[in-house]
Amino acid sequence: AEPALLELPLLLRLSPRLSLLHLLLGVLGGVSRRNFLILLPKDKLAQDVGVLWFEQATMTRLPAVQGMGAARMLAFATLAGGLASGGSTMLLHPIDTVKTQVQAAVGKTPWQVLKAAPSLGRRALYRGIVPAALGASSSHGVRVCIYEGIRMAAMKVTRGAMEVQIQGLASGAGTLVGTVFRVPCEVLKQQLQTGQYNNVVQATHAIVRREGPRGLFRGLTATLGREVPFYVLGMVTYEQLRKFFNDRSVTRNGEGLRP
Repeated sequence: AEPALLELPLLLRLSPRLSLLHLLLGVLGGVSRRNFLILLPKDKLAQDVGVLWFEQATMTRLPAVQGMGAARMLAFATLAGGLASGGSTMLLHPIDTVKTQVQAAVGKTPWQVLKAAPSLGRRALYRGIVPAALGASSSHGVRVCIYEGIRMAAMKVTRGAMEVQIQGLASGAGTLVGTVFRVPCEVLKQQLQTGQYNNVVQATHAIVRREGPRGLFRGLTATLGREVPFYVLGMVTYEQLRKFFNDRSVTRNGEGLRP
């Protein structure tokens, strides 16, 4: 006969209607595997006893955790993406100003422009920071929102199939719309960084009066040709690498836990 000390927690969980006498007899005298199976509830007899013991000894049933709704999750994703991109853009804007000065310099070497950068003054280094931060935060927030929205909706329809294609489609669509928000702000930022205008209002009026509204979207096609494949490749690679390392970690952590 096999001792029932190990089976006691299982009996308490699986069959709470067992009498105290049955449990005491099992502990004091031991019960055979056959007697143990007799004491199990009928709906558990078809299952592997070893699996039942493993589950009861190693797993804890937790209350279901309700996640946030899709709309709320998208709102948080948009806010987080916008704040992250806008904050980093504001922090690194002086470096971007120097880069624009180097690109716009005519008849000067990059080293000459860099040497003259300190003489521009702190205020000049922050020219165009408003449209730069506004464009970065709005474009990245919209990009993240569209990416997550398309990905969640498509995953529900396809039930996880075509994962890479969905990630590429969602990233491309998000980048396409986000870039439309960003390009006008980028045009205004560069005009201010090169000192052609004193403020955003003056730059906007001058560009629209000279070129019409299309002037604010100058370079849109070239920007899309760079941004869309860049973000599609980046996001798909990121998602697939994260999945690979996550699956690998779960596999390693689960070794030796089989019954």
